[in-house]
Amino acid sequence: MNAHPVLRHLYKPLVIGVGAFCFIAGLIMLVTPGPGWLFIFIGLGIWGTEFTWARRANRFMKHVVLTAWYRYRAWSQQRKERKAARKAARAQQR
Repeated sequence: MNAHPVLRHLYKPLVIGVGAFCFIAGLIMLVTPGPGWLFIFIGLGIWGTEFTWARRANRFMKHVVLTAWYRYRAWSQQRKERKAARKAARAQQR
């Protein structure tokens, strides 16, 4: 990119524009049907190629979302186990 002067001046605005489009589309898709979080992460990923703040924000958001997902999966598994235990206890009572 740095070898060609035109590409050097077009690359950063292109990254900003495409990243902004994906990010804004993701925000819109949070309230309308569509993969909103996916587009938000894609937009931050595109911005992350040029901006350190976007890379850090993407890592932080990924950590938060994955932590919430793992907690949900653990909660769901515990709920299934409790339901199975209650069902087994009822079967023994009969």
